[in-house]
Amino acid sequence: MNCFTQATLQRRIYFLAGRDCKGELSVKEQYELKRILQMHTVDALKEIAKDLGIKGCSGKIKDELVKLLEQKILNPDEMKRRFLAASNDDIKKLRAAVKKPNIEIRDPRAYYYWIMNNLVYETSYGTIVVPIEVQHAFAPITESAAFIEERKRAQMIDQYALACVNLYMVVEVSVLADIINKQTKEEVTNEEIIRWCEDRRQCRGCEMYFYQDGYVMCEVYGDNILVEKDDYHLMLSSQKGKPYYIPAKKELLCYADDTYVDQNPAFEGMVFYLKNKMKLEAVDAYEFAAEIQLEIRDDADINTIIMECERMGLDFDTEAEVKGFLKYLLEMFNHTRVPSNRGYTPAEMREMMTDRDIPFVKDCRRLKEMGMLGADTRQAENAMVIPFLKKNQRNADSTYHSKPRTSLS
Repeated sequence: MNCFTQATLQRRIYFLAGRDCKGELSVKEQYELKRILQMHTVDALKEIAKDLGIKGCSGKIKDELVKLLEQKILNPDEMKRRFLAASNDDIKKLRAAVKKPNIEIRDPRAYYYWIMNNLVYETSYGTIVVPIEVQHAFAPITESAAFIEERKRAQMIDQYALACVNLYMVVEVSVLADIINKQTKEEVTNEEIIRWCEDRRQCRGCEMYFYQDGYVMCEVYGDNILVEKDDYHLMLSSQKGKPYYIPAKKELLCYADDTYVDQNPAFEGMVFYLKNKMKLEAVDAYEFAAEIQLEIRDDADINTIIMECERMGLDFDTEAEVKGFLKYLLEMFNHTRVPSNRGYTPAEMREMMTDRDIPFVKDCRRLKEMGMLGADTRQAENAMVIPFLKKNQRNADSTYHSKPRTSLS
């Protein structure tokens, strides 16, 4: 199964940028796939074949490799699968490129998906080239009634999968199918979801989510060059015995956007404090609160939040300011939906499962018991308060230089 690597991306980016190509390519000319592939070395063609799952290429000459790659890349079913797995933005980009096959661009990463899937190439002139065969195939495939219906269904599954992995991190395929069927009145099977996830992974790698071991899970548990791999069993262990929080369709699908913020009373309280007590601009107060909520959803602890606030330039000058901030921060910890509770907040989970030790932050002593802070209560208080007291640090350290708050707008 194809999971893209940094080396694979690098190969794609230099496809038509070699010395032997510079004198042959014209930004005004169009190219057949065969001619484009012929410009590559035998080793590069073998790497492409490996990425596409073509076996038995070790002893083949260039013409044989080019023929095999042509058959694979231009196979109508293969192209259709790549069109289905593309994002709406990717489809728009390719549609524009098909209308004007040689497009001058500033950043080839804008066409990352198509470059990785061998349907678009970059020239040494910084121009995107769409092979003639792809130009001719795009409209007949993507504008057919059958494809439109299939893509609509695939996008529905995709949106629910995105929402669930952002809310739960790991979700059983059967649970995902049940949620979709109850909220859409469709008849989606476990097998259909698995097939979609596997086709998508062939085209997108583990980007955002993927299927494994009966679960649809977040990309942090897969092989993704941009994300450090985690062990999903740890999340399953923390979720054990807890029910799924399944909001109504409108609310659930909001989580398909991994930057979605639940503007609950705890969130609004933090915005109020930052705006009215810390005198931040309204936009900055919202951005700070949003970042804090997203960090909590990612299982960050209090100390991580403190460091993130410092990184973003949130300066506290008095102990009163720190304690006021912590009051609203603890409320956010208690009322943010977290994957370890399968979407429930700690406050909700505590009400539902009173016989279990559910993290519910009341004070510094509770933080210490949860292992978030230092060895004793006083140390815990200092761990939260002292890092923010910039005035004292300025007086004690002559090397300290004041810096303005960072605007997040």
